[in-house]
Amino acid sequence: LSWSETRILVSSVAAITVCVRLGMASVLSQLVRPYTKFLTLPSKLSDPTCGERWLRCAQAATRNLAPDALREARVHRGRAGLYAMRGELAQARSELDLAVHKAQTLPENTLAFPDTLADLASVSNLAGDTREAIELYTRAGDAYVERLGETHPRVAAIHFNRATLFVDLGDRDRAGADFDLVQSIYERALGADALDVGQVHYARATAELAVGNLCAARQHAAQADAIYRRRLPDGHFDFADSSAAIGTVELLLADNNAAYVAFRRALSIAEQHPDAFPEFRSVYRCGLGEAVLALGRADEALGHFDQTLAELDRLDEAAPVFYASPLRARRVALIALGRPEEALPALERAEKILAEVPGQTVELAHVEWAMARALWLSGGDFGRARLQAASARSRYAQNGATWADRLRELDAWSRTYALSQSQAQSHTQIPNRMPDQTPGQTPSQTPSQTNENTP
Repeated sequence: LSWSETRILVSSVAAITVCVRLGMASVLSQLVRPYTKFLTLPSKLSDPTCGERWLRCAQAATRNLAPDALREARVHRGRAGLYAMRGELAQARSELDLAVHKAQTLPENTLAFPDTLADLASVSNLAGDTREAIELYTRAGDAYVERLGETHPRVAAIHFNRATLFVDLGDRDRAGADFDLVQSIYERALGADALDVGQVHYARATAELAVGNLCAARQHAAQADAIYRRRLPDGHFDFADSSAAIGTVELLLADNNAAYVAFRRALSIAEQHPDAFPEFRSVYRCGLGEAVLALGRADEALGHFDQTLAELDRLDEAAPVFYASPLRARRVALIALGRPEEALPALERAEKILAEVPGQTVELAHVEWAMARALWLSGGDFGRARLQAASARSRYAQNGATWADRLRELDAWSRTYALSQSQAQSHTQIPNRMPDQTPGQTPSQTPSQTNENTP
């Protein structure tokens, strides 16, 4: 909160306390308005306990007032925000349903109704119901257009959120249409060099990465980074995001030196902000490790992956999905070091983590494919290797044409597997190209020289 907002809050709390004790309802109704504003900003509350104290104070104040649908809707939204922060999404949903009911009784020009629908969409997304979230964002967007017009920044914000959900569903066309609209609104309202435009370019870079459009991803990441350089002070955390996006693109395009520089910069910036998104710092360190691995320095890369995992272990509430990439990348480093049997425990841990996280089909496919190759190279359970490869293929196939190259790679591996098994039964030599070798890869290439994230 800004200093002016904090002064309003503190003075309101003190005045509300006096008015409640003296029964001054008419004065109280004026003082409680700025106070309830803060209940609708749960993202600014780093301490849920503090938020609960605010909420109790507001509820105590409202008991002395005549019914007011707008104020009651705000209180329900505030309570929903606190539930959402604690991960109690069912309770958050119930509070927002009550807030929607109250907001629908208000005049049509008020924003409480679309604001609450947007909150409800966010909770639906957190609960894993992406399609319902899209529907709710669409309703919120329509309501904002009716009240504010088609070019208002709030309309742009709704379309931005909806675009990211279309990306999650793999609907590139509708995501692109929403991003185009958002970008045009921000450019007209704020200018082409505005920070909000930079955020759109960054989101578009990640969206293009998701579908394997690397050239477009590189372009948007560079545009985001250029805007941040012009508009933000050196070392701002947003630079870490854009640098990591650039690093990811360069790694997939096999420009490993450029990837190393970008991830090194991202990690350096993140280390200047130790309390800001520590999980992201682990992502940047893992990316740096993958760049180092691609440069052929497997020992150094393994150190980065182990440090990443240790950092995640020290966090109280690190999301399990953050473990998957370093665990999988660790397998590549160990194989490059001639220790494939050590890769299996990490991959099994990654598989267990991802199996419990919704929406991680592709990441789970990566792990299963890595496990199939680790089992093969370590001379382990070949039958299990084949089952892991088959499961990975099924998951990649669920994601459409994006992973067509990976499907061909898996099919080639399966044919080689079948041939090697046939030859083994005939006591003949296994072919020179092992199943871990992809079509077109020469025997001299090590696993560290291939990137299993590339579509």
